[in-house]
Amino acid sequence: MIKDTSLVSIITVSELMMVTKDLIAQTFQPLPLYLLAAAIYWALSAAFEQVQQRVERHFARALQH
Repeated sequence: MIKDTSLVSIITVSELMMVTKDLIAQTFQPLPLYLLAAAIYWALSAAFEQVQQRVERHFARALQH
């Protein structure tokens, strides 16, 4: 089984943190920007989780019939 948070981690965390660090260097406000980055990561993880749940339900129905 593929873990959705691992997919998000591989795809986006490094890019998200790089952009966050660049913005912190410009604004000198680390806390709001890190909180925003965490919220974006959470939203992506939740979206991938929903997609995976739908795929699992689809294949579970196929196995039941």
